[in-house]
Amino acid sequence: MIPILVLLVFVLGFSAGIAVTVAYIVHLGNRFRKKETFPDSPDYSGEAQEDAFQKHLDSNKKKPSLDEKMMRIRQITEEQLSLMSKIENPQKNSLDGKYKNQLNSVVKDLEEEKNTLLKSVLDGGDDPEISTVDAMGVVTRMKLSDFMIESGLISAPKLKSEVRKVGKFIVIKGGKDDSSGGNTSH
Repeated sequence: MIPILVLLVFVLGFSAGIAVTVAYIVHLGNRFRKKETFPDSPDYSGEAQEDAFQKHLDSNKKKPSLDEKMMRIRQITEEQLSLMSKIENPQKNSLDGKYKNQLNSVVKDLEEEKNTLLKSVLDGGDDPEISTVDAMGVVTRMKLSDFMIESGLISAPKLKSEVRKVGKFIVIKGGKDDSSGGNTSH
């Protein structure tokens, strides 16, 4: 009789433990489903929680990814090329000239938008490799920062050099290295 009683208590305890665990998991699931929280934030309730969650969603929507920026830059470039081909055609009359002047302003606006996007890519810490095609059709691959420096959109980073006088010598820290290997002839 005692072994059956011990076995019955064991089975009841085991099944009660499983039931409590399942009930707790269901409770947690319902609580998180009703109250949307996001990581690393204080526990909000009511309207404050909804406002904070909406701000979090809006901040993620405002930040386009690198791929989206590069696709927009590509679209702008294609649009600029099509407009430039329309501008290069001969002028038919004064109305056509006015139309071409409007196209020139559109091209300039697109160029400003493209430059802004390119700078935002660099400001984001990315420096992707891009392909450029010159007027002769030669394709050149270079880093975006190098392209921006060559185009004059940003200035080249300045090297920090420190000049000091040591005895009768002038020492330039950050200057050009003497690559002769120490074999100088004076």
